[in-house]
Amino acid sequence: MGGALIFHGAIVLLIGLLAGAPYGRAIAREAATRRIEAWRAAHSGLIGSGVMTLAFGLALRGWSAAGALTDMTAAAAVAAAYAFSIAMIVAAVSGQRGLNMRRPAANRIVFTGYVVGVLGSLAAASGFVLLAWIYWKA
Repeated sequence: MGGALIFHGAIVLLIGLLAGAPYGRAIAREAATRRIEAWRAAHSGLIGSGVMTLAFGLALRGWSAAGALTDMTAAAAVAAAYAFSIAMIVAAVSGQRGLNMRRPAANRIVFTGYVVGVLGSLAAASGFVLLAWIYWKA
């Protein structure tokens, strides 16, 4: 499972790096501050999410971790990384903040992506802590 996390973490890292182009364009065009900040959040947030997913994968591979807990932790990390990717890019493109489930559809997509991202991240981090404890005590 570590290999899958490394692969998907690299994809999310790439998405985050690519989000730097519209971020730079927004700055150069003197776009509204809110638009610039949305692209900054997408750029830096997705780079961080990709690096975190890569780190999880490298640790799991180094520990030779296997089993249901490892699979669930990895699945939660990948789901969270992609959910944040979708939410942050849609938020930056549409200008929606996703603070509730109200219309328009873009706002609902952002809200849902953030909820899945947060819950997935919490599940992945919790599983990772438990796996780290198991590895430490072995």
